Amino acid sequence: MTIAEGPSRRLAAVAGCCHRRRCLSMRGTGPASLNRFWSQPMTVAFRSKPVTVEDPAYRGLAIGTYAPAVTPAPAFAQTDLKIPYVTELLSKAILPDDDAQFAGVFDGKSSSPYVQSLVESSDFVLALGVWLTDINDLGWPIDLDKTAFASWNTLKYGTSFIAQVSLADRVDGLIDKRVTCKDRILPANTVQQAPVMNPADELTYQVFYDFIQSQVDEDTIVGADASLNYFGSMLLKVGARRGFIVQSSYSAIGYIGPAATGLSLAKQDGQRLMVLSGDGGFRMTVQCLSTQTRFNLNPIIFVTDNGVYGVEQWLADAPVFHGSKPFYNSCILHRWNYSKLAEVFGCQGWKVHTYGELVAAINGAKDNLNSPFIIQVVVPQRSIPDNANWKAN
Repeated sequence: MTIAEGPSRRLAAVAGCCHRRRCLSMRGTGPASLNRFWSQPMTVAFRSKPVTVEDPAYRGLAIGTYAPAVTPAPAFAQTDLKIPYVTELLSKAILPDDDAQFAGVFDGKSSSPYVQSLVESSDFVLALGVWLTDINDLGWPIDLDKTAFASWNTLKYGTSFIAQVSLADRVDGLIDKRVTCKDRILPANTVQQAPVMNPADELTYQVFYDFIQSQVDEDTIVGADASLNYFGSMLLKVGARRGFIVQSSYSAIGYIGPAATGLSLAKQDGQRLMVLSGDGGFRMTVQCLSTQTRFNLNPIIFVTDNGVYGVEQWLADAPVFHGSKPFYNSCILHRWNYSKLAEVFGCQGWKVHTYGELVAAINGAKDNLNSPFIIQVVVPQRSIPDNANWKAN
């Protein structure tokens, strides 16, 4: 959350990854500004002029990774705090994405322009349990002078480091004092509609994600692998609480296929799992299909097939995607026919090149309830999601 000490200041908060509930508490230590932050009521104003829905630069924000670790999620979401917040990719959908105070996922320059403006325009950023990695601050310099990091049992702000600080107590304090951002108007949190496309139109990464949002509802669990799917999936609106799974802490390529086995076993009746994998990662753990088929599990597995280790190329030399320069030889894959793996493992598969084929495939997948369903989504080699273009330009 963004928190400020006066009516003209701007506040921001970031939620991160903290996996413990309680620890020793801190009282009365640390810089004077932190003492005031924890002990005095605060109000937050965004601008000296009225804020409208069309004005994205309102000056309040919260960022976090794992809200249930510090306080029960319903309490955090339903209090009178009314502070907008963003999350890291790792904590996306810990609270439902349709929560009124949720502004989006912050992941540096890959965030939406709206989220970037919130972070940049805030006077003070409170990072709750945030774990900084090279994945969750892409291309974005962290302003340490205005950011306080509240972790499981420490508090870091500028040059100050305070041990034995209970993250749970800090959040409870915010709730008790009813810290709010007053006079703020949030834009409507609406679901993007599927684009109007010609059935013969070629698929790209962005066309795929523009369409797939229309298939994600409150009963959908989304799992994304360490791949270019990071970018497209972070902007999806996921309605289910705890409905988004990603391994962005260590970016373990190939993680989401086997993870889908556990997710399928643990999900509630009526929920459906959609898996978003790259072709390079999926081939590392493809034997997960055997277990899923054996136990009649039914994840819908999208394998984005561009024939390269796309995210590795993007990290090393992203401009290759926008020019004629060849890909690194080490990033070129031997092509597999992923949809035919269904015949090997006894499940279902579909290969799609066009928008119309994609629509038909997902309709078939929804009707298949007793086995995994692989949809091999063939996209051009140089195709990347729109929010990955900043590094390729």
